[in-house]
Amino acid sequence: MTLPMEPAQSTAPCEPHAPAAPRWVLQGRWLAVLAGATLLLAACKTSPPAAPSPHAAEAPRVQTGSIRMPSGADLGRARLIAENRRLRIYTELVGIGDPANEKLLFTPAVAAAIGATPRQLQRRFLDTVAASRRFELYDASSTVTLEASDLVIDGQFTETQQQIQTIEGGVRVAVTRVRLSLQLKDRPTGKLLFPAPVEVVGQTGRVTGDRTVLAPSDRLENPEVQRRLGMDYANAMQRAFDDAAKRIDDVLRPMARVLAVEGDQVGMVGGSTHGLQSDDELVVFRATTTKLGASEVFSSTRPVAVVRCDGVGTEQSQCRVIRRDPALKLAVGDYAILSDVSAQKTRAK
Repeated sequence: MTLPMEPAQSTAPCEPHAPAAPRWVLQGRWLAVLAGATLLLAACKTSPPAAPSPHAAEAPRVQTGSIRMPSGADLGRARLIAENRRLRIYTELVGIGDPANEKLLFTPAVAAAIGATPRQLQRRFLDTVAASRRFELYDASSTVTLEASDLVIDGQFTETQQQIQTIEGGVRVAVTRVRLSLQLKDRPTGKLLFPAPVEVVGQTGRVTGDRTVLAPSDRLENPEVQRRLGMDYANAMQRAFDDAAKRIDDVLRPMARVLAVEGDQVGMVGGSTHGLQSDDELVVFRATTTKLGASEVFSSTRPVAVVRCDGVGTEQSQCRVIRRDPALKLAVGDYAILSDVSAQKTRAK
């Protein structure tokens, strides 16, 4: 049987009766292909933006306006710049609470075990003030004598007490309070830096979460209770030391002097040897001096600019202007002092 034949397929490129595309359509298609190729080529040639270099200087952002003059500018301490050293402070604390005193509820043995003897607390105060790394600190245990210092911190504990108070449910809490009175004196002249003694208070036990809590069954002579009472006293004492150190930082600030000015770049005489640290902000000021008795003092200080010192060396620092007074121009010989921002940041670290 003969199968039916399928119709033959045409091999012509197009059917003879199919109409040809108009020329303007063909031109449009080629233009579209050409445009796409051009865009693709441009995309291939375009490279991503380069990452910023970690060594590139920060773009300057100089503000203009009035500038607040910090406290603590002193001609005598400014002269330490030329002597190439930082301030030397001699500390002396007296009247530290003694556990043998009936106002404290733990024994001398407990005090020694937790580092709360009078001698240990004097060392803790020295370390607290020295933690800012702005000064050289000494006390009676050092080889530096009182006569070699610039300033003397004379501290007196005027109040030290510890009580047990009963609150709701028969629960008892320890309340510890210490009051420290400070005098800062210029050692060569005996002049007081504070017109009146500065008093700071360290206290625990007044708020929830800051209490040494004793159950009704806890006895004060229990060794663990004794240890907790001693630690409560040490915490109150440390709070007084911290507050005192902040007051000292606010008055005794490192100083520097302008060595060179080039645009917004300022070279300073003053570095880590003088108590400056990286990223410190300084207020540059112009000063006049006058004789006051046998000594010479600043008679006026006018802020010129605020600078930030990114590069602090041993004796010199490289700083840049971040704020300026539009009415004044930086000049070689201007003084500089640590700003309020950096002085407060010292203790926040």
